[in-house]
Amino acid sequence: MDKKFKRAICTIFMLCIISLAGCTNKEIKIYDANIAAIQTSTNNNISYLKLYNFNGEYLGEKRIKVPDINSGFIHPIISSCKAYMNSLGGYTNHSNKVVEVNLNENNYKTYEIAYGIWSITANDEYIFTSHSPVGSSIISKYNKKTMSIEDTLQLQGQVTHINLLNDLLYVFSTIVPPDKKTFSLEVSIINLKTFRVVKNIKVNGDIYVWDSMFMGSNMFFTTGTKNDDSTPSTSLYKLNLNNYEITSINLNKDFPWQVKQYNGTILISQFDPMSKKGNVLSVVDVNSKNIKYMPFKHNLNQMEIYKDKLYIFDDNNLYIYDPTTFKLYNKIEIKCTKNDYRNQGFFIIK
Repeated sequence: MDKKFKRAICTIFMLCIISLAGCTNKEIKIYDANIAAIQTSTNNNISYLKLYNFNGEYLGEKRIKVPDINSGFIHPIISSCKAYMNSLGGYTNHSNKVVEVNLNENNYKTYEIAYGIWSITANDEYIFTSHSPVGSSIISKYNKKTMSIEDTLQLQGQVTHINLLNDLLYVFSTIVPPDKKTFSLEVSIINLKTFRVVKNIKVNGDIYVWDSMFMGSNMFFTTGTKNDDSTPSTSLYKLNLNNYEITSINLNKDFPWQVKQYNGTILISQFDPMSKKGNVLSVVDVNSKNIKYMPFKHNLNQMEIYKDKLYIFDDNNLYIYDPTTFKLYNKIEIKCTKNDYRNQGFFIIK
């Protein structure tokens, strides 16, 4: 009886362990989560999406079999319920992939486009990327259906940012002079159908465009340095999409980084992506042009606005604020415990 009893206890114990293991390893569907925090590695060929709800509860992870995603100085691009990220890789595992995560399904796709992708945008049919061989940049138009590059366009300078509006692609190139003393900025507007430049705009001002957004008949964009390639930029630029006039707003703060809009205001994070430091948010009133500054107790590595909430990531935590009063609603700790991995931004799923 004792042996039978012990055997029964062991059987029940093993079943409990198997059951618990099954629960622990249960795969969480991407669409069941609200937030995806990106954890990636330059040297390992697997990246992870750590999934959370808006209350900060950790739900599980999704493996992405691609190294070093969302690398460099860009953020995930959301288009038609899909998130797009580049992949650079390291010395032994250079990557030419773009990752597309379907936010309505539990899957992702990869597209092999180019090595060293610096900037990216997308629509329903195409992915557009830039990469920069020595002395120039190549813009690629990639057909998602045929999974092939449909067209390319070579531009002078280093393209640091691209953005898409309707049937036009806006490309920002930093032109390096032979003496490497006075740099310049050029905006190339490309027709998506012909994939040819229809307008070139010379900008007498700062260089290295980091981010942009469309607001009414204008496009606002941020820059990294002044044209000496060393002094930090302090300006927010505005491109009139009708007459192509470019004006600037002096923010009186170094390193404008990301730019967003909310309820008649423009929000600019003042953050240096090289040193990964900066904790001031500039808030510009569109009508009065008045500027107020909101200091935080953490860095502003990445910010997004979603459904009347401001989300700010500082490498280790995700903060959720009211975008008008800046009242803190929640703070979510994003733990990165895997060896040789790092937090590399986030995106909102729904």
